[in-house]
Amino acid sequence: MTACVAPAGQAPAAGSTGSGEEVSAGDLTRPHPALSDINVRKAIAHCIDRDALIASVYPNVEDKSALRMDSFLPKTHWAYKGPYTDYAYSPDNGMALLEQAGWTDSDGDGFREKDGQVLQLTLTTTNAQFRQTWAAVAEGNLADCGIVVIRQHTPAAWWFGDTTGLSRRDFELGAFAWVGQADPGGRTLYACDQIPTPENEWEGQNGMGWCNEEASKAIVAANNTLNREERIAAYDIVQKNFAIVMVSLPLFQRAEGYAWSLNMDGLKPDPTEYITAGADKWTLKDGGDTVVVGFSQEPASMFTLVESAAVQREISQMGVGVVTTQYSYDYQPVLQDGLSTLESGMATNDMVKVKAGDTVYSVDGEPVTLEKGTVVMVNGEEVEYSGEGELELPQLTATYKFKPYTWSDGTAGSIADFALGLQIDCARDSGATEFNTCDTYGTEADTAVNVTFSESDLSYTVKYWPGVQTPTYM
Repeated sequence: MTACVAPAGQAPAAGSTGSGEEVSAGDLTRPHPALSDINVRKAIAHCIDRDALIASVYPNVEDKSALRMDSFLPKTHWAYKGPYTDYAYSPDNGMALLEQAGWTDSDGDGFREKDGQVLQLTLTTTNAQFRQTWAAVAEGNLADCGIVVIRQHTPAAWWFGDTTGLSRRDFELGAFAWVGQADPGGRTLYACDQIPTPENEWEGQNGMGWCNEEASKAIVAANNTLNREERIAAYDIVQKNFAIVMVSLPLFQRAEGYAWSLNMDGLKPDPTEYITAGADKWTLKDGGDTVVVGFSQEPASMFTLVESAAVQREISQMGVGVVTTQYSYDYQPVLQDGLSTLESGMATNDMVKVKAGDTVYSVDGEPVTLEKGTVVMVNGEEVEYSGEGELELPQLTATYKFKPYTWSDGTAGSIADFALGLQIDCARDSGATEFNTCDTYGTEADTAVNVTFSESDLSYTVKYWPGVQTPTYM
């Protein structure tokens, strides 16, 4: 659960009621009168019984500690180095913190006031029954501490809309789920320059309005190095600061349910990979050769560049195959013949000299022409180019090799398949909505120079723009 706040001395945050009514830009950039106080946020954390929330939606889960979190990363993630500051359920501690913050029950009605205002907060989330169930428990928990909670359950289209809800920071307390991934990413969520405001045309996903300079630098650094140990250290800094100031309370991990015939073997449920990724290992105990898979929706398109729905990915995995998997918050090669990492020897990261006019990859994750004022990452530090002389930047070069494969019509796979795939991926008229991967090595014209296809095996080599340190390059 996220609080839309602006801790003292940090970036401003939204202060609207979350009612969906028309609000001014000023309303959406004003520090919240209650939630900007760290003691109030910590009190909310202590007053919520997360075990009770879990029990309300997962009554059959006996070990609730398996679902509790003290960070935005699961405890089994490679980038998790906790335990971190946690807020055990303790209404007494919560009420003591509220007293320190000046919120008292002066009239004995069971709810707290300050300067004549009742401590009343709106909790916004979707109208899914799952969220209505646990939110009702949270409402009761907070009432026990003297906090009035008005639950606002909205259509998902409004809560996650491009111009409403989260994207406009139009809430006080907000709740939503986040998908666990092998690569933590996180820059758009936790960096200071990713707070959506009217001034930046609502760019970024840092809806909390959280700006901690140490954490912001660390999250940028974590996404601009290829060294996993350096990444772990950087994420540790972010997670420590995140927990200490309590701008967001990780409630619990969602449990995913699967059901299949007892006649089937070889299924592998996993938190970060679709169950269809291992379809090639499915078998039937009765010796049969046909499996019927049902989906609750139909993909809008099977063209991966324009459709990101889970159902599209699952069907694609069964029909086209899998290059790599992401089991247990990490990567494993499947069709790819080994991960193309520095450690495997299939990638290099040499320092090269660049000058004004050269194309480089900026600290904002974009290919730009190097000129005065351009900010790049050098040895983990942000460096602003003076406009004169040369800079040394790391240049990543990686070779991607693949195992032999055969199409369903019996045709052997060839390197031409990959060449065509990259051509389509980077074509600006393909219908794709983002070109983040292509932008790391160039446009269609640049690809001819920066990508070399082998004439002897199923491999190709990519020379990325100087400055590209994308951790998912492998």
